[in-house]
Amino acid sequence: MHPDRKNVRWLQRPFPRGAAVCLLNPLQDFPGTELEHRFLTFFHRHTTPIISGSFDSDFWSVLLPCVGQTEPTIQHAMIAVGAVYARLESTDKLLHVFGSREESQRYELQQYNKAIRNLRRHLSANSVTLEVTLSVCVLLICLELLQGSIEHAILHLQGGMSILDGYQTAGSLRSESIAHKLENIFYRLGMQ
Repeated sequence: MHPDRKNVRWLQRPFPRGAAVCLLNPLQDFPGTELEHRFLTFFHRHTTPIISGSFDSDFWSVLLPCVGQTEPTIQHAMIAVGAVYARLESTDKLLHVFGSREESQRYELQQYNKAIRNLRRHLSANSVTLEVTLSVCVLLICLELLQGSIEHAILHLQGGMSILDGYQTAGSLRSESIAHKLENIFYRLGMQ
């Protein structure tokens, strides 16, 4: 994830429109399949409390679901992370739909690829915010760590740090934005 700064625009508001509605039900308008909905629900109810740990819980429980409510890039990344976590936890209720571990991993990869394709499409159309880009990056770092792929997690971390460095150099990070929360998350990940 190494988009240059000109391809990423800022979200002008610290919260997306409809955030109050989102707080009540972040999944209310999710257009995906039943299986995607199930893994997205699993992500919000089971994966998020574990992953958030010592990180900013508002990012995981409020901001990410709100931005993800209208952003397919984030939705597919959350689904992929939820599916990986469900497989690792051997959650039979969700995984019985797959005939094997390999099928589950194929599904995870499909969701990962959907997130990347959506992100690339947005980047090429110059229609993605910094917050979306960095949120997806954080999710992909988590996914790679869950899968034990430390090298790939480090690459995503370095890409996110590079994006942040570019914005800090330009003096365009604002403390009231979602990006500031993401900056703190990247800083903590970089320290580990």
